[in-house]
Amino acid sequence: MPSHDENPTVGEMLSELLDLLTGLGVMLLPVIILAVPCLILLLPLALLAIPPALLAVPVLLIRALRRRRLSSGAGRPRPSGRTGRLHHSRSRSRPHVQASP
Repeated sequence: MPSHDENPTVGEMLSELLDLLTGLGVMLLPVIILAVPCLILLLPLALLAIPPALLAVPVLLIRALRRRRLSSGAGRPRPSGRTGRLHHSRSRSRPHVQASP
């Protein structure tokens, strides 16, 4: 019986690695064949979408800041005079302002 060394040599490990990579490449061939036409079709569309996306970021940021400023009341004029609650009366056509206690 031939004696077999427990530790594989570097050549044997490289051979195993090459076999595994070859099997992986053969297994992925159908995926590569389908992916290449998709990349050719979709890559130009993705490249065309980058500039509008980059321009949209500042526009949306300014819009959000304006909404926040308006909703916080910083841009609204403050009411002058007495402040009170609005009460609707069925007999009156306009709401009546009643002073708060």
